[in-house]
Amino acid sequence: MKKYTIKINGLYFAGEGKEFNTQILPAAGFHSSNKGMSGIVLTGMEEYAKVIIGKTNLKSWINRIMDKLDVVELVITEIGATCKN
Repeated sequence: MKKYTIKINGLYFAGEGKEFNTQILPAAGFHSSNKGMSGIVLTGMEEYAKVIIGKTNLKSWINRIMDKLDVVELVITEIGATCKN
């Protein structure tokens, strides 16, 4: 399987960070309480980038990042993936 890394605004996606509570839910649902959500961790160093294996996982991570945009203070001007193989 191919391996990928994601870059957001010129920085590598390194994974998710500390969880925080939010009133805003990333998807429609019947939740009546705060939902815990992890932040996005970015790094300038490629060796700390999260390596994602397979296209299905790549799509899943990009969707997960996009779902967080309603609650994290990050404006994405550029997002892309690079194949590591």
